[in-house]
Amino acid sequence: MTTADYDARLMVASLTAPRFKGRSALIALAQKGYEEALQALEMSSSERDFNIRKGAFTPVVMNVLRELPIVAELEALRRTRKGYTTDRDAIAERPQGNVIRRSTLLAFERALEGVLEPGYPALVSRFRTAMHSHENVIKYVEPGHAGATSISDSIWASEAGLSGAYRKKAYRVATSKHVWSVSPEILKVPAARRWDGKHLWLTPNLRVRQGRGTALVSETVR
Repeated sequence: MTTADYDARLMVASLTAPRFKGRSALIALAQKGYEEALQALEMSSSERDFNIRKGAFTPVVMNVLRELPIVAELEALRRTRKGYTTDRDAIAERPQGNVIRRSTLLAFERALEGVLEPGYPALVSRFRTAMHSHENVIKYVEPGHAGATSISDSIWASEAGLSGAYRKKAYRVATSKHVWSVSPEILKVPAARRWDGKHLWLTPNLRVRQGRGTALVSETVR
């Protein structure tokens, strides 16, 4: 590949690659002629995650990608596998527990929400909710206690903060509440599979799908 070809690829990647942590550092490496950095820059986010999981990147590239969420997830998964089979001093366990908790909740939130369109920062829930009043409750639980429940009800339109004009049309409006109990077991599910287009997988054998209206349905797969 000629220098001109390399420069052209770098220019295109610099202009088109979506923002992510480590992007600027990758561009700087690529500008120095580090081709693996350019290849990482050209990848989609899922391709980068896959290569990080495989350990395909050199330490130089991994050093600038270390703040990506997938790196924290992999580290938490490694610690989880060791942490539940090894007795530890309570003081030593505390910082590790915080890392696992953060990584667990981050993994769940990424699975629960989807980007509206490529390049858009706005997120939308993958599950139906009441239009004017909805509450998402996310609880961190120990392995074996993951699950999801849903509650639907109605309140006075004034309680939902709706305008007087709207209140003339409807005195009451529907409400919904989703309660998610999330455990580190979600880290055992590959990131790309936590949402399969219909189900959100909380563990390798527990999945949640949309029920009637705003209801959630939990299914155990054996």
